[in-house]
Amino acid sequence: VVFTEFANLPTDGWEADSIVLFHPIMEDSMADYQMLITIRHTDKYVYQNMWMFVDEWYGGLLLNRDTIECDMADAYGRWFGAGVSTFELPLLYTTSHPFAQTGEYVFTIQQGMRTEYLRGISNVGLQVVKHNGKE
Repeated sequence: VVFTEFANLPTDGWEADSIVLFHPIMEDSMADYQMLITIRHTDKYVYQNMWMFVDEWYGGLLLNRDTIECDMADAYGRWFGAGVSTFELPLLYTTSHPFAQTGEYVFTIQQGMRTEYLRGISNVGLQVVKHNGKE
């Protein structure tokens, strides 16, 4: 693991225009990486899924923009994440992600649901893991 960080979200809800920032510093441009986004939520979350907008920046330039969906519960409302009152659900964001340059990258995550305040999400995390065998 070369980077892992969680951002705390307000208890009254993740605002639609609120952006979470992560600043991994990548030191190996020859390696390949996996990236995971982890969602921590309570049973107060009322939806079965969640949409997010993920942007990758380097040197002030936008490199990539994604819209991703995270399925959080099955059709019967059973949470996919581990936990009891707070659930943690890791989402494999990329299986193979090269970083062409060394230095600081910025990843932004914004909730993409059609609600002004998304309640029940307590944390969002980003983890960057170097692939085995490419060290």
